[in-house]
Amino acid sequence: MATKKRVRSAKADYVLDDARHLSGVTRKHLKEFASADKGKKKVRVSAGFLDALDSKINAVAKAAASVASTRTHKEIVTASEVKARAPLAEALIELRDDVATIHEDDKAVQRAFGVGSRIDKSSTPILLKLASDILHVVENNKVLAAAAKEAGVDATRIKQLRKAHDTLAKAQSDQVSAIAGSRLDGVDKRALTRAIQKDVTFIHKVAAIIFRKNPKALKEFASTLPKHKVRARAKAAPPTKPALSAPKLPSS
Repeated sequence: MATKKRVRSAKADYVLDDARHLSGVTRKHLKEFASADKGKKKVRVSAGFLDALDSKINAVAKAAASVASTRTHKEIVTASEVKARAPLAEALIELRDDVATIHEDDKAVQRAFGVGSRIDKSSTPILLKLASDILHVVENNKVLAAAAKEAGVDATRIKQLRKAHDTLAKAQSDQVSAIAGSRLDGVDKRALTRAIQKDVTFIHKVAAIIFRKNPKALKEFASTLPKHKVRARAKAAPPTKPALSAPKLPSS
């Protein structure tokens, strides 16, 4: 996956370099473009057209930097989320074990505090839901809150559980925002790159018309994109004819 991203990034860089080159060459010949379209409805390639193209090129370069920055941010917040899971998982496990051994005969109390529930240290949603359920029980059920206190789950431990829950919840929220931002930046970059390629194709088309009798000038508009080498296909081996077997003689 990372290799594909690097390939796409390299292609985008080639497109930008080619567009910059073409914009510079075209500006040198703006008088010829204007002269060819004199008396027509519009000048097909004008200074304004090139200004708009340059703006798109700069916007793509800026978007590329933004994607790189967002990717770095996403990696940071991912690490933060992973790190934030550990304290909450540890608090939940200790609370569960204390309740399970103090109230070993009270299944209702045990269930209320996660006994029997799966505590997956690698799953943010599971940890957040279990912690949220326990906090809701303690804050809204005096009987169960008293049972928790009997197991050593006092106000200090509940406060620590709440802090661990909120820290992980924030890390998860940051991660979601980072992913959304990365997708948005990527979409903007791709859309702008397509617009640039469309403008470049149009300039090549118009230049080919205007400079059809001036091959030296037309050569300046040649693309700088790396040429794709087409590998010759290996010739298929001719089908082998099955060996003829000697006819069987009738048995006497």
